Amino acid sequence: MLELKHITYTVSTPEGEQTILNDISIDIPDRKLIVFTGPNGGGKTTLAKVIMGLVTPTGGQILFNGEDITDKSITERARLGIGYTQLTGYRSGNPNVIYPGEVLHY
Repeated sequence: MLELKHITYTVSTPEGEQTILNDISIDIPDRKLIVFTGPNGGGKTTLAKVIMGLVTPTGGQILFNGEDITDKSITERARLGIGYTQLTGYRSGNPNVIYPGEVLHY
């Protein structure tokens, strides 16, 4: 199970601090496909990058099967089976919907 507990991600801008993710908590059971939807600039890609380890949250904790992986590298997370792909480019529409099922062998 992947657990996000009170994830926050804040960046510094010339105008001051900008909170991208604010207190996100979610439990994702094993072999469950979860889809995040929302407007452009809503934080979907940032959340995926936090889960994958491409960026480090400024607050909160990420647990994978009970193990704290918040500070683990992208390589360490990949060894645990956590991956990230952006479903754009050569796939569009229906193939993008089918692809995660192919990966999970549904």
